[in-house]
Amino acid sequence: MTLVAAGWYCMNDDYLIDPVTGRPIESLFVPSIRRGPEIVVKERPSEITVVVVLEVVGGVLELLAGLALLFLSAFLTRFLPMGIPFMPGLFGLVTLIAVGGVIIALIDLLIAWGLWAGRGWAWVVGLILVILRLIGGLLILIAGLVTLPMIVIGMIEQILIIYLLTRPRVKAFLGREAALSPAPQAAGPI
Repeated sequence: MTLVAAGWYCMNDDYLIDPVTGRPIESLFVPSIRRGPEIVVKERPSEITVVVVLEVVGGVLELLAGLALLFLSAFLTRFLPMGIPFMPGLFGLVTLIAVGGVIIALIDLLIAWGLWAGRGWAWVVGLILVILRLIGGLLILIAGLVTLPMIVIGMIEQILIIYLLTRPRVKAFLGREAALSPAPQAAGPI
């Protein structure tokens, strides 16, 4: 606000308003006012929305699965006999897997928020996590621990996320735009 002899004046959009009369004030009568930097609002690409939905759905499902395993482990530890030699180790392993699932689910939700908000770190962390999941899916597929359709669907989802995150519009939105390649040089006389 600028204090002028006639009273307080406030800025509204691109002109000044006199609060007493409600009329615009000519800029000749008001000292110059420095305006702050313009805020540029970037339009969110639709690819980001698709990735965020996939991350949120995956994160919520992982969170529910991790919490279910955690409660199952606590329940079984309480009511099953511990005299069997491998039982404590089995419950410890299940608890460890459950806690890991909850942590990864929270990371997924954090990545989804970061992508939605246009944070560049979310692009990096998201790609790292997707690549690790893809490698893990390949190892599980090779080991034959899970049925083929389930692992293939998960791997297709991860490949889709990689594809969407590497689109130029997405990289520009997240501030990770690739450097432009130099212009081709004209060949000289041979």
